[in-house]
Amino acid sequence: ASMGLSGVLLTTDKMDPNVVYNILKITNGNRKHLGNVHKIYKRWTAKIGMTNVGIALHPGAKRFYKEAGVMN
Repeated sequence: ASMGLSGVLLTTDKMDPNVVYNILKITNGNRKHLGNVHKIYKRWTAKIGMTNVGIALHPGAKRFYKEAGVMN
């Protein structure tokens, strides 16, 4: 058996898409620093972030992942 660690940011459709986009952009741009804060960020990538979410992505998240090149 093995265990993994992942994180999901949950929001409602009422949150401004620009806020969601900027949170993901800032997180992605600061992975090295965040990896020193919590181990989840040491291996996090945009591709991992959008994989197996299991729920619909927020429009702001879709924009980020498309710009990151990991979503059509």
